[in-house]
Amino acid sequence: MAQQKITVKIAGRPYVLNASSEEHERKIRVSADEINKKVNAYLDKFPGKSIVDILSFVALNVCMNNLTLQEQIKNLSDEEKAKLQHLPVCLEDALDALEADYAFLTEGGVFPEELIKNFIKAKREERSQLSAIPHLAELDKYYNL
Repeated sequence: MAQQKITVKIAGRPYVLNASSEEHERKIRVSADEINKKVNAYLDKFPGKSIVDILSFVALNVCMNNLTLQEQIKNLSDEEKAKLQHLPVCLEDALDALEADYAFLTEGGVFPEELIKNFIKAKREERSQLSAIPHLAELDKYYNL
């Protein structure tokens, strides 16, 4: 999906935003819906407040929830942290993890093993081809005259 303009309403006002993928668009729309739910709850709770005050309450609420979650993660015991699986940080690591453990994908005939192996092979070839192409930052840093 190429960059696409979408319109979302937040607190009754339309906003035109750019979504770079279907997943990005979904996240924007879900976020706008969550904001609107909080706006409506605060409007009911504080009927005389301006929309600026209401949006400030929503922003404060979201930040407090985010900080609480960060603190909960930070305060996990070493035993709890050890149980967490870390997500791969690059395509190569993700492919290695998939190659090491894809049995759950083949259970019940959901994905044939050959399809998974071909996918991994194709993605490794793509990665190899892409790694041979200089990144824009490299071009700017080393080839910019």
